[in-house]
Amino acid sequence: MNKILLIIMREYLSRVKKKSFILLTIMVPLLFIGMITLIGFIAAKQTEFTDKKKVTVIDVSGKFSSKLKSDNVIEYSFSNDSFETVKRTFIKDGYDYLLYIPASITGIQLMGEKKAPPLTSSKIEDELTNIIRAQRLAEAGIDSGVLAKAQKAINLESKQVDEKGAVKDAYVGAATAVGILGAMLIYICLLIYGTQVMRGVIEEKVSRIVEVIISSVKPFQLMLGKIIGVGMVGLTQFFYGSLFQ
Repeated sequence: MNKILLIIMREYLSRVKKKSFILLTIMVPLLFIGMITLIGFIAAKQTEFTDKKKVTVIDVSGKFSSKLKSDNVIEYSFSNDSFETVKRTFIKDGYDYLLYIPASITGIQLMGEKKAPPLTSSKIEDELTNIIRAQRLAEAGIDSGVLAKAQKAINLESKQVDEKGAVKDAYVGAATAVGILGAMLIYICLLIYGTQVMRGVIEEKVSRIVEVIISSVKPFQLMLGKIIGVGMVGLTQFFYGSLFQ
């Protein structure tokens, strides 16, 4: 047992005292905090739904002109000029985007000086889809309101009941997220620290130190000490990271 403890301490201290270990232990939490801060900064700077976008529309098909409604996100303006004329002047006229709808309703284009953000283009696309769907249902003699009610999904709520019959929320989503995160952490730990054990064995084998060690300890004791020692190194990094955050 004393031999295993000596191997554990050697594996642990030899790695913890390395400058690379100290730098990684300090820098990794800082890197995660920096990434979270950057994501928050980008989200805060994302103003596509706080600044109203002005869109001028050329509707050659004539199916959307009276149905695209402005709101606090997008302001629509319809033009009767030719596509080539509006394409040259809509930016100077103060519009953010030009929405061109051909007669065939295929190849609809949304253009602007800058590429439209995904959420903006998705919102316009959804509005156009809803309008044309309602028209097609009306042409087929189907009430869109009745169809929407028939397609309404049923929401199933997961609950837990204790021995006294008290009902509480099961928090299935949170439990699933925690499970996935835990599985990812376990995989990463096995990959990183398992590789360290392998590298340690290879280095000692190449330098022939292992032959000297094996003469005084059993192979099982050596591997057990290495695995526990490297595992303690990983726990040290996780413990520090949790305190830092």
